[in-house]
Amino acid sequence: MIILVKVSDRIAYLKELTLNLEKRVTYSIFKKAPNSFLAFNLNYLWSKGQDVLLNELLMKRLYILLALVTLGLSGCYYGEDTRGPRGYDGRDGIDGVDGEESYVFEYEFSFTAPDYSVLLNLPNDFTMYDSDVALVYFLWEVTEDGTEVWRALPQTLYFSDGVLMYNYDFTKYDVSVFLDGTVNLDGLGANTTDNWIARVVVVPGQFSGRIDYSDYEVVKEYFELSPSKLATNNYQKRP
Repeated sequence: MIILVKVSDRIAYLKELTLNLEKRVTYSIFKKAPNSFLAFNLNYLWSKGQDVLLNELLMKRLYILLALVTLGLSGCYYGEDTRGPRGYDGRDGIDGVDGEESYVFEYEFSFTAPDYSVLLNLPNDFTMYDSDVALVYFLWEVTEDGTEVWRALPQTLYFSDGVLMYNYDFTKYDVSVFLDGTVNLDGLGANTTDNWIARVVVVPGQFSGRIDYSDYEVVKEYFELSPSKLATNNYQKRP
């Protein structure tokens, strides 16, 4: 125990002696050449400052590089596929040949007493959505050169004894066309009640308001509708 104390005292003494020696040497250098001593210390501090700045720049660039690498890796996909099941295909558009086959339906009928109304059922394999709109057009005339003249419902005819209106309403499953007005329906002639050809055009909601649907020629061009499959050249002209 005594030996250990003496050795530790000796070590402390040597450290103190070394420190005093360094102080004396530093003081001697400064006293003999103060300018050189200051220049040495300033150069030393300047070099240390440059090293610090360089290290900071290198660290910033390293952080940026790491951020870019991390961002790139985040766009990669590893492991099992966690995507959900594929959704159902949407319905085909109304324009074009496929659209006409799916959305334009043609009927031939007559109005009879006592109701003077006809229910036109939509095909069972056709689904009409709440946002869709059903439009009805009556074939009014076929000219000598085969041109079809269609009129959009409602249509109003004026007679000396009153007014006759062709009108309709619809659901997702059918279209009801009917006669209305102030005239005596039982006294109407065959050219106002018999052998009508009508087209029901179901317009999806996203097409609503894009064109003038009261003009059949505009509708025909916009949706590329083909001529009637039921009309003939001897189709009777309506009033």
